[in-house]
Amino acid sequence: MSIDHKGLRGDMLRAVKEDVEWIPGSGMERISSMIEGRPDWCLSRQRYWGVPIPAFQCLGCGESFTNAEMIRAVALLTKEKGADVWFSGDADGCIPGNAVCRKCGGTDFRREENILDVWFDSGVSHVAVLGKRKELGCPADLYLEGSDQHRGWFQAALITSMGIKGRVPYRKVLTHGFVVDGAGKKMSKSIGNVISPEEVMLKYGADILRLWVASSNYEGDIKLSPEILARLADGYRKIRNTFRYLLGNLYDFEPSEDSTPYEALSEIDKWMLSRLSRLVSDVTAHYDSWEFYKVFRVVYDFCVYEVSSFYLDVLKDILYILTPGSPERRSAQTAIFRILHVLMRVTAPVLAFTTEEAWGHVSFAEKVRSVHMSDWPDVEKEMAGWADTDLDAKWREILAIRDPVMKLLEEKRKQGLIGSPLEARLSLYACDEKMKAFLAGNIGSFPFLFRVSQAVVAETPEKGMEDAEGYPLKIKITRALGQKCQRCWNFSETVGTDAGAPGLCQRCRAVAAERSNDGK
Repeated sequence: MSIDHKGLRGDMLRAVKEDVEWIPGSGMERISSMIEGRPDWCLSRQRYWGVPIPAFQCLGCGESFTNAEMIRAVALLTKEKGADVWFSGDADGCIPGNAVCRKCGGTDFRREENILDVWFDSGVSHVAVLGKRKELGCPADLYLEGSDQHRGWFQAALITSMGIKGRVPYRKVLTHGFVVDGAGKKMSKSIGNVISPEEVMLKYGADILRLWVASSNYEGDIKLSPEILARLADGYRKIRNTFRYLLGNLYDFEPSEDSTPYEALSEIDKWMLSRLSRLVSDVTAHYDSWEFYKVFRVVYDFCVYEVSSFYLDVLKDILYILTPGSPERRSAQTAIFRILHVLMRVTAPVLAFTTEEAWGHVSFAEKVRSVHMSDWPDVEKEMAGWADTDLDAKWREILAIRDPVMKLLEEKRKQGLIGSPLEARLSLYACDEKMKAFLAGNIGSFPFLFRVSQAVVAETPEKGMEDAEGYPLKIKITRALGQKCQRCWNFSETVGTDAGAPGLCQRCRAVAAERSNDGK
């Protein structure tokens, strides 16, 4: 096959640059250079196995020939009797009775023994597969294979499609590296470093195998070892445990009846939904660009650092201490439900079994039978108004303050001053007017956010205060005032002031009285 026939080479070079998206982008340069330097394509191979070339050879001079009529006849016979029909002798009947060798005029022929190049077989799948099935479109949305296929399948498909139809066979082409062991060596049975998919699934489950693939940057070779799988399994458990914790706090929550309107949500819950909205935007963009390892990273960070380590930690007072139907608790549960509902859907393509299991434990107003039948989260409709840049900026500041506070709390715990953060009283001094205004507007929420019993703003620097590194702020930790509440474990000067409930703080006495009135 002449690669320069009717400008085919030039057409292919133009098409790979203008009509195809290459993932990664270096694929375009790779296949372009190969097209520029490739010779004509010899379609025949001399092997005993493969798809035979439907041609006949003159016994007189050795000239091979075929035509559309004969090829069609052989194809119909193959469809009826199978691929071995060529070797059985039945194909002899496909030669027209008046056939004459165009070279020597002979009339005796035998079946050609050469086979088609195997790259021709796979190269015409856009005709044999896509072209024969009504439910499939052509060009294909995606061709997916290893990086060596720029020389093979990708190029064979391009040549045949451009030659037959004058168009590319694929809209996108994604190439990946190859699996190697933890040291970067090629896997080999003789070396003994092969890890089979069945082995991984038996030990960890199929989702760990899927997660390993999704978490790997496939642009280069992909490492696999028992140590890598063990680390990944630990990461998986953290995501799964986030799901479990979220589910565990929805046991008495019916979305259709107990949800709080967005406008009435507490500020921390609105902030989490803002973060969730941005997560969906990022994850969707990463999926669309086939960067699955980035999907894993942003979901992992969101689950572990934002949801588990911070948000769910500070919600404990609200979820466990307040009355079940209190506005604050219902607000928190609404946000928890939204977070779980979204996380299940955005991780379903990777954690197919985990998300399906979790989905079966959530109550929905309009139950969708499977997470894999649910709609993708729509930022513009489902989450309209959730993204809030001002709120994000404010909470970045709060979290930045929280870091040195939590560090100092841990130091005081090691020194024996406190046993837990709830035994602490936090004093903060602002070193500039901007920080002073920020502290004044938010100090009331700091005990809740930092998990301490008390937090105050000092008007002047106090003895023993420590600088918050990188911030115009001084911090001091002392023992909390008052006594420990037997119910919420917060220290308060209101504990012991009521003879009827001497072991409870004022807040817990009110909650206990309300629950008592409800008969609980």
